[in-house]
Amino acid sequence: MVYFSRHSLRTAVCGIITALPRVTAVVLWTVVLLVGDTALAQCCGQSIPAPVATQTYRLDYQTVYDEQQVTAYRTVYETVYDTQNYTVQKPVWE
Repeated sequence: MVYFSRHSLRTAVCGIITALPRVTAVVLWTVVLLVGDTALAQCCGQSIPAPVATQTYRLDYQTVYDEQQVTAYRTVYETVYDTQNYTVQKPVWE
């Protein structure tokens, strides 16, 4: 019977991963990390570790809006005309 350690499995998989495209590598690493120990134990006749109960927390949140009175100001532009009278003196040629 041949036993594989986790290190040798990851080393072998790492050699394969370097030749694969990036997306395939991510999927393969996810499978190895999630299923690796269980698959190794089933393959090599080792006992599968029992599930362990853990305490988990769930984050519940809610957005609360407070109503409040707001005063908004609008800018008003006015055109102002300034008139100015001036006198011009021109020479008269007769």
